[in-house]
Amino acid sequence: MNRTYAVPKKGIRASIILSGQQVRAVELFLGDRARNHEGSERASDLLSSDAEFIPVRQIDSSKVFLLRRDSIMVVTIAAEDEPDIGQSELRLLDSETCTRIQIEVVLTDGSTIQGTISYMMPEARRRVQDFLNLPERIIRVRDDERIHIVSKRHIAEVQILSSAPGS
Repeated sequence: MNRTYAVPKKGIRASIILSGQQVRAVELFLGDRARNHEGSERASDLLSSDAEFIPVRQIDSSKVFLLRRDSIMVVTIAAEDEPDIGQSELRLLDSETCTRIQIEVVLTDGSTIQGTISYMMPEARRRVQDFLNLPERIIRVRDDERIHIVSKRHIAEVQILSSAPGS
């Protein structure tokens, strides 16, 4: 195969839950540069993209296959592999405009994920409902050292547990 036109990619480990299936350990392929923000591509960029199929490598067999994006319920990765923001937005997250809320997400299969969501919205639109109704396809839920990238189409219910410190 001619690698002259190959796009450089970085692999990161992830756990993926597909609709109606068991958890799979895979490697995601991320580009050196993101299309919509500064820095490298993030796992959340893959799930937010217009690409209908996403290539992954199965960890236990090294087989590469394509997953249909809309069949992915949750991708869980190490927090260090999903940088929250670029340097230009760093000051904003430390300001009073950043809302942090502890939530529990109930997925359509009945499984749950607990963690913190963080977002910046105008003061009059800082409710969790406002955030969830944004057009983005995914939400990122932080659970200690992990980030769960959750497809909104697979969310059945969101329960607010409490405001996180600093919100």
